[in-house]
Parts: sequence; C-alpha cells; structure tokens
Amino acid sequence: RELLAVAAILTTIGGFKKIFTDTITSTAALNRFSTSLGLNQEEVVKYELAAKHMGGTMEEMAATIVTANSAVNAALTTRDWSGLSEAQLYGAHLERVHNGIDLIREESDALENLRKKGWTEGMVSNAAGKMGLPLSLFPLVGHGTAALDTRLNEQNDLAKKTVAIGEAAEAMRKSL
Repeated sequence: RELLAVAAILTTIGGFKKIFTDTITSTAALNRFSTSLGLNQEEVVKYELAAKHMGGTMEEMAATIVTANSAVNAALTTRDWSGLSEAQLYGAHLERVHNGIDLIREESDALENLRKKGWTEGMVSNAAGKMGLPLSLFPLVGHGTAALDTRLNEQNDLAKKTVAIGEAAEAMRKSL
C-alpha cells in the first residue's frame, strides 16, 4: 500500500510538472509570437482573449493576425496592394494600414459601414469571409472598431497579467 501511495504521489507530481512546463512553454511562445510579428504583445493578447470570449478561438485569431500581417508586409514591401483588393473593394482604407491588426481594424469598420448602407447580416458576413476573416471571428470583428474596442478593453486586466506571465515564462525558459 505504501508503495502504491508513493507511486500515486510521484505520478501526481509528474502531472503537475508537465502542466507547469506546458504552461511555461505556451506562454513563452506567445511572447515570441508577438515579438516576431513586430506587434505589441498586450494588443495581440487582447485580440486573442476577446476572440475566445466571443466564441472564436485564440488560435484562429492568432492565425488571422499572422495572415493579415503577412499580406500587409508583402504589400508594404512591394507597394502592390492587389492582394488586399477584397478589403479595399468593401471599403477598407488601406492607406491607414501598417500591420495585420490595422488591417483587421479597417476591415471591421468596412463591415460596419456595409451594415449602415443597408446590407443584411448575411451579406456582411459573406463580405467578411471574402476579406479572409473567419466566420467564428465575425461576432468580434464584424461590427466596427467601436464595438471591437469595447471587447478589447474588457480584456485589459487579463492581457496585462498574461503578458507579465509570458515575460517571466520566457525568462525562465531561457534560464533552463
């Protein structure tokens, strides 16, 4: 019995160690992800948390930010914005775009403006899809930047804590 109890304790400790290690690894990865995109880490975290809160996933928001950032970087490098023609077609002001988050914000305003012009919710959702915004993120990004900012601001405290944990996790990862 004592041997089984010790085995159970060791198994539990091993499980906690794995959870702790996985948490450090994923939190540190978030830190590196934001930095590699040249974006403000807290802002990226707020978008991911807001997406999760609105029924999407953090991973899908991260992928959307990466895709948007790549498209914007390519356009800025080549001065060829044709890869973002759908966003422009629906009213996004590309001259205001400097990174992926700027693009998402412009697309959000463009979608809200379509709604104001009398487009049905289905038509606006379809336009979002054509601009490359996943349907699961539409509740967050499909209603203009005023609504988007409200959702992002709701995530301020948690985002700050997540960033602080991410920075500590990255420092710990580097020291291991």
